[in-house]
Amino acid sequence: VVKWNIDKAVKGDPDYIVDRINVHYNIGHLQAVGGDSTRPAGDYLLALNKLSKDQYLPVGPDLPENQEIIDISGEQMKMLASFPTPPEPHDAT
Repeated sequence: VVKWNIDKAVKGDPDYIVDRINVHYNIGHLQAVGGDSTRPAGDYLLALNKLSKDQYLPVGPDLPENQEIIDISGEQMKMLASFPTPPEPHDAT
């Protein structure tokens, strides 16, 4: 996941990338708190990961997927938690 400065990117500044953080699996969807509104909170990002079949024990015919919550409020992003979710995560509130 890459955090970048849109003003610098639009102006052509090559140093528009602010920070990077690795997630453990392929991201299927990203959700930011209020990211689908005109006034996003901008403090947390949820990576709804797919293909994380090896992290959790099987609990039935489907295996849990994985979500990772990232604090994006400061200069440096921080991984806060990684936890299971039902298969095929597409949205979060």
